[in-house]
Amino acid sequence: METLPPQALAQFLDVLSAAGARNVVLGGGEPAEWPWGWELACRMARERGFLVQLGTAGVALRPGFERVPWADRFVLPLDGDTPRLHNRFRPTGSGLKVSADRAADFYAMLGGCEPPSGHFAVIMDRLAALAEAGREVTLSTVVNRESLHAMDRLAGLVENISRRMPVHAWHLYQFIPAGRGGTRHADRFSIDRERFNAVVARTRGLIPGIRIFRRADMRFSRDVDFFWFEQGRIQRGMDAWGSAGAISAGSGADSSFATLRAEPLPGQA
Repeated sequence: METLPPQALAQFLDVLSAAGARNVVLGGGEPAEWPWGWELACRMARERGFLVQLGTAGVALRPGFERVPWADRFVLPLDGDTPRLHNRFRPTGSGLKVSADRAADFYAMLGGCEPPSGHFAVIMDRLAALAEAGREVTLSTVVNRESLHAMDRLAGLVENISRRMPVHAWHLYQFIPAGRGGTRHADRFSIDRERFNAVVARTRGLIPGIRIFRRADMRFSRDVDFFWFEQGRIQRGMDAWGSAGAISAGSGADSSFATLRAEPLPGQA
């Protein structure tokens, strides 16, 4: 894996700003593991006038992350309403640095009836910290075959989270059986487009007060483009995947997003 050097990021952010992009998501790989610091990356983007989001799994965030002023919001994954459901999609080893009491108390406030564990406990702890600081969050869920039966319950959990802190949006991603881990778990997690669209429509009806974005194959998004650092060069998703539908970061559209990644885009598993 290659890490985007700060000098390259600075030059690239200048190009994006001149091209009209207004929003940047720093994400996956895991930006909280960048050796020169996600805080500096966020600051560099903010100083250039971007709205800055940090897309993170939350595990590597250090105490006090919620007080870093350079990130406008954090993007956290939530793939189930219970530890069991979330953790089987996002298994994580032991030794996680989590405030067990804070995670448990926050989950209980949301209506949870069991102690959170594993990666689910990490997400509850990070949400609790952000809520205490009055920070805004974006939630993301990979809709997959094993979670379909619980999507109504997950919608209820997201609604409860929105009562405790500002939820900017909830992104629902269709599981794509490609990239790192995706192909290996295709039979277990894949769903077809028709079922995915139906889940999104139903979820929007359950919690109309929360903005829900339907994210099918993001490689062909109309309003998001991806950039990553590979073999010493910046690579661009629209060029790599040949998307006729994706907009250019230079379109000048106020809603245009540029997502920067520190490694080739992985699968969503």
